[in-house]
Amino acid sequence: MARRETFFGNQYCKVRRLKQVRNGKPYWSKEWFGTRTHRGKRYTFPLGQNKEKSLQQWRKIQGDLDDSEIPFETILRNHKRGYVARPEPTTKPKRPARFRELTIEDHIEFIGTIDDSLEIKTRTLQDYVACLLRVVGVGLAFQDNAPNPTAVLTKEQKAALLKLPLTIIDLRLAENFKRAILGAANSEGRNLKSAKRSANSYLRQAKALFSHGIRNQAKIDGFKLPDLSEFLGAHSFAKVKMRYQLPNEVLIYALFQAMADPERAPHRDIYIVILFALFGGLRKTEAAGVRPQDLTEANASPGVNVIETKNGLPRFAPLVQAVFAWLKTASHPGPPYLIMGTKTYRTDDLFDEANAWLRSIGWNRAKPYHELRKLYGSMIASTQGLERAKELLDHESISTTEEFYARTDLAKDICALWETFIPVPLNQLPTRSARKGRKCVVALRTPVTKRL
Repeated sequence: MARRETFFGNQYCKVRRLKQVRNGKPYWSKEWFGTRTHRGKRYTFPLGQNKEKSLQQWRKIQGDLDDSEIPFETILRNHKRGYVARPEPTTKPKRPARFRELTIEDHIEFIGTIDDSLEIKTRTLQDYVACLLRVVGVGLAFQDNAPNPTAVLTKEQKAALLKLPLTIIDLRLAENFKRAILGAANSEGRNLKSAKRSANSYLRQAKALFSHGIRNQAKIDGFKLPDLSEFLGAHSFAKVKMRYQLPNEVLIYALFQAMADPERAPHRDIYIVILFALFGGLRKTEAAGVRPQDLTEANASPGVNVIETKNGLPRFAPLVQAVFAWLKTASHPGPPYLIMGTKTYRTDDLFDEANAWLRSIGWNRAKPYHELRKLYGSMIASTQGLERAKELLDHESISTTEEFYARTDLAKDICALWETFIPVPLNQLPTRSARKGRKCVVALRTPVTKRL
């Protein structure tokens, strides 16, 4: 079992990983503990999973232990119930199991034990893992001459990829991934520059799981990683940086029409996250983390308090009144999040379904859901200026906003769609089971009415 030791001045504590079971599924947790030797026996004081409370408890115990007037037995007896110190076993340790190759899952679990020191956010780590699985899955499928190597991975395929050894991640895998992405873009008639940029993004985030800091910590902790220098040295596509290109006006009208038509609208959860991206500019993890109480009119205008942001700083995203009223109707007092279901469904599976629905109405881009956020940014930049777009899109610098949205002016009749849009009543939306597997294709060559 992996273990990491940490020093706090003269307070010596450790944190270890514990494999536990919840609802029949195993998961890893952390526990802080202190050790003290008394009369030849070594005692362990479990301190809990909260770092600050554990350190406060340990300082108090250390003070009692250093006080010669307090008997050791009294300290054990007065220790908080559930955290009674116990002597460590004196039996010989078991013989270590036979060495096996480290898997991708082993590496991800190891990163979970050091994310505090490296300050890797949970949602960022999830994105990195998803990109690595994408690179591995597409690269192996291309190598095996699969008919559709770039197809979306299922849960079962992702679980199988996690069990693969780290040694499969090499230069050949990266090159196969790039060839598969270009081949799919060619066969589907998509923009090659956009496909190359997408491939570069996946490779960059996949490599982040093997950063210099993570490799150094693995060396300190005795976690022996294989030689990944070839994969980390794999070159990305060069000269593919490009400005954001607005989608065709016909496609924008088709999106608003589909969202206003009960016959073509998606189910409730997809409808919610699309409204958040199209009318509030929320990212995937931000939309998945919205709670019913985050919908508020406290800021003199209706909107949503975005808590789980990319930079960790909450912000307020205003919404048009019709969309805000609809989201309030869709809220429920029970579960903590507006999107019901497991964390995997809220942050991963749901957005795969949303992307599939967007592609079914013509949004054939690398990241259809993220395109809605870009479209919202273009509308704000066109109507309220770049400074306001920077604020609402949560960009770190105005230069980022200028780079992507300085020349993406939308026509007035397109910008008016945000104000005139009326959502489909909640009771008229299809259920998830009814909409699953049903395709909705929009013929873009047919005339599209501009009045919704």
